[in-house]
This record gives sequence, structure tokens and C-alpha cells, in this order.
Amino acid sequence: MTYRKDDKNLQVQDHLRTFYLLNGLPPDGGISQSTSVITFKYFSVRLPNPEFRKRIIYLHDLQHILLNKNTTWKGEAYVSGYEISTGIGKQFPIVLYSLWAMGFSLWIYPKAVYNGYCKGFNTTGVFNLSIPKSKVLQITLEELHKISSSKQKRYPQWALIPLFIFWSILSQILFLGPILFILLLIIY
Repeated sequence: MTYRKDDKNLQVQDHLRTFYLLNGLPPDGGISQSTSVITFKYFSVRLPNPEFRKRIIYLHDLQHILLNKNTTWKGEAYVSGYEISTGIGKQFPIVLYSLWAMGFSLWIYPKAVYNGYCKGFNTTGVFNLSIPKSKVLQITLEELHKISSSKQKRYPQWALIPLFIFWSILSQILFLGPILFILLLIIY
């Protein structure tokens, strides 16, 4: 379900609550749970929910809200491309989640990944803001949008395609690496 951010004067915490409700997520976004679930077309996978993810998953959810993208794989594809291009790579180990999602999404929604990447290129993004969670939750969505979408010249425009290719290759290594490892174990 797509989230509509019509009332920009509401605080970010109000938008998060609505986003969680509309997307069938727990009221706290899942930070109180010991596991998280990744849903695919025919099955779901339950994974551990480590502390580093619990601390910052709200930032990923805010990206969904700011970009008006739902939690389907197409929405995740766009957001993962956006996050990688805004410089989430400095946020280890959470960058591994976005890279894995980008790697998987390139197989099913490559255009969404690319469009998200282009949208975020040389943009600040919420992961790169040095604002404590308590303050982020109290500001309006419009304020957050202004500060997180400000242009930040990190790379010349001609670097967009080569950097997208670099991150795409890296995401494929992260996504396909475990699959290839398992196949090699089975073969040998």
C-alpha cells in the first residue's frame, strides 16, 4: 500500500505510525521484535533483528515515506537504489542490507533501482543527517524533506553511471555470493 504524505505539518513520528499501520507493520516498526521477516512471492524468511538494525530502521522507513514508496519489492528496489546513492555506504553494517536488497531487486525491478539511484545521486539522505532520533521524530515531514533532499556535490554528474555499475556489481556479489557458495558445497 502506498503511503500518502498529505499533511506535511504533522510530526515525523505521526507519519511513521501511519506508515506502519498502512503497511501491516508493528506500531514500533519492529524494533521490539527479535526477528524480522523478508517476504518473497512464494515464501518468507525470518532473520535475526540485530541491535544495529533496530537503532536505525526508522531511517529506512522515513526514506519510504519521503519518497512515497511502499514496502513491496518494487518500493524496496527504489529505496535501496536511493540509499546506496546517497552514501549509506558509510553506515556499516546496515549498508549490507541495502546492498543485498539492491542486488536482489536488480533481478526483478532494475528500472526502479536505477531510478532510485538517480534520484538520490549527490543528495544528503536521512542516513547521513547527524540529528538524534528524538529530534528527528519531533520535526515536521516538510522540514525533514528539506534537509534530507538537499544537494550535496560529492561526485561530478558524469560519475553517475560508472558508480551505479560499481554498486550494482558489488550488490550482485553480496546477493549471489551465498547462493554460489551453497551450490558449490552441493556440487562438491
